[in-house]
Amino acid sequence: MTSCDEMTDDALFNLGIDLNREETVGGAIDRTLNAIRTTLGDTAITVWRNRNEHASNLENAYSPEQPSPPLFGSERHTGRSDRIPSPDAALIKRCFTADAPVRTDGVAGPIAPDDNRWLPRQELFVPIDSERVLSVGWDHHDLATALDEAAVRDVLERAAGLLAAALDRISSQTRDPTSEIDSEIRIGAFQQAIEDAADGVAILDDEAYVYIDQTHVDMYGFDSKQELLGRSWRELYAADEAARIEREAFDALERDGHWQGRVTGSRPDGTTFPAELSLTMVAPSRMVCTVRDVTDREARERELSLKERALDEAGISIQITDPTQPGNPLVYVNEEFVQLTGYERSEALGRNPRFLQGPGSDSETTKRIRTAIETERPITTKLRNYTAEGEPYWAKLSVTPVRDENGIVTNYIGVQHDITEQRRRIRELRNQTERLELVLSGTETGIGEWDFSTNTVTLDATLREAVGASPTTIDEWQAIVYPEDRERAADALRRPIETGDPATETIRIGADDSEVTWIDLHTVASDAGNSSASVLAMGRDATKRSERVNGRRNCLIRARCCSFKLGPLAAKQSLRPVTSRFPTRWGTSARRWLDSRSVSFMTIARLIRSSQTATNARLAAISPSQNACS
Repeated sequence: MTSCDEMTDDALFNLGIDLNREETVGGAIDRTLNAIRTTLGDTAITVWRNRNEHASNLENAYSPEQPSPPLFGSERHTGRSDRIPSPDAALIKRCFTADAPVRTDGVAGPIAPDDNRWLPRQELFVPIDSERVLSVGWDHHDLATALDEAAVRDVLERAAGLLAAALDRISSQTRDPTSEIDSEIRIGAFQQAIEDAADGVAILDDEAYVYIDQTHVDMYGFDSKQELLGRSWRELYAADEAARIEREAFDALERDGHWQGRVTGSRPDGTTFPAELSLTMVAPSRMVCTVRDVTDREARERELSLKERALDEAGISIQITDPTQPGNPLVYVNEEFVQLTGYERSEALGRNPRFLQGPGSDSETTKRIRTAIETERPITTKLRNYTAEGEPYWAKLSVTPVRDENGIVTNYIGVQHDITEQRRRIRELRNQTERLELVLSGTETGIGEWDFSTNTVTLDATLREAVGASPTTIDEWQAIVYPEDRERAADALRRPIETGDPATETIRIGADDSEVTWIDLHTVASDAGNSSASVLAMGRDATKRSERVNGRRNCLIRARCCSFKLGPLAAKQSLRPVTSRFPTRWGTSARRWLDSRSVSFMTIARLIRSSQTATNARLAAISPSQNACS
């Protein structure tokens, strides 16, 4: 069911309730005309009444021999103020004999130059009772054709049926009891309109059904009307629900003559359904019952309630505007909006969100927001708003249009993230950075920030010069790190965020061994303990120091892995590798010297010569004819 169908059903349902309360014929007709005009729009609506009080029956009244003036004249009218010509007898006869509303076509405007009566371009006629006819007319062809004629016919038939029942009830309160049979027959003339209505209609006498429509029967799960006629209404409800209805409704019926409320109907198969029930007393023991199944409505209400609860618990400020209304006002704000802005829902709803802006709001930013809304585009920006107390706050605002199935924007959803504290920390961090840069200037130490929430890297000039690159994203940073050091570099950046403890690491910058730069990194979380996702680091070029350390390490490794042979009779000494086991032959003291990694090469040479002399002496004692270490 479309929203338009729901609005029509709601309007006719409310009309039925209003007519059940109405005590005068004129009031009942006026309510009906207003409801039709609200549903159909700019139309001319008229109730025509038979002016020939002496006509014994409609067949005689419609006789072609009857001369003018027309039998039916205007009883009530709404819409255009011009006098509308009365329908002729032939049209009235067609109206009462046709199975559907009768349609006429004409030319909008006066009948003749000297006649101020107005002839509609199109009209639809439907009978109300034996004395009245209802008509709706349009003076614009495009308006008439734009409306769904089937829907218009349905509205007229249902409205005419409701009005007929109300007029009969009102007249029954003043006529002789012997005319009750005539009343039942008259209601029967409009039974089809009632049968086709979306709401169930029934009449109860002494709490038993004396009339019930098919909609009512189907709604409560029965197969035929005969199953319910003569039975008590209590059989359609569980015992505790029937007791509640009696307790709540009967006092109101006795006091006010009317009651309306939510009930839970029961079906023979054991299922239940929510319904909206309206009861109206029309006689001391007779009441009219109108019921509507609201299962779909309650399901939508539950869904909306669930969504609204989810929005309230989202932890961010959410607002929804309606651009179809003048000024694009707020139609929904969640609880976080109230907490952020200090405005209660009643103070915010119905106003354009511009009321949050103030003297410190940037005009260029607000202009971009307006342009995005005018062009139906999404936008995300940062702006300064003000609370109900006049306190400024910074928000990251995202506005997104919501479109219906036809692509038409029906709403705008705005999400505000309070970034006031974040901006304060950034400002404070910037100040600390500037002070740190001042302290570090001249020490060849640079600083940088790695922000994992935005995937950005910011290095100062000193650190950019040290690494020989200007990465702006974390991926770009990882790309310039030596492949074997990337895991350690990533760990040095992530560790302060995960543990809150600073980290220190020496890494290489470069794609291969051809040219690398050693960098000492000292990292710390920018806001440890407060869910920070960014890291500050100090870095300096450690290439020269690393080269010196690596040179000593390499020399010592070669010294440990080499032995030398010194010919005992050679005039000159020659050195050549022999075995890697010679450090053990040097003894513990020599090994301790080497392990200290601070032994000078002259000392190593002396140790080698001393060890070689002792070794040669031992070898000579064993085999004087052989060279040492052969």
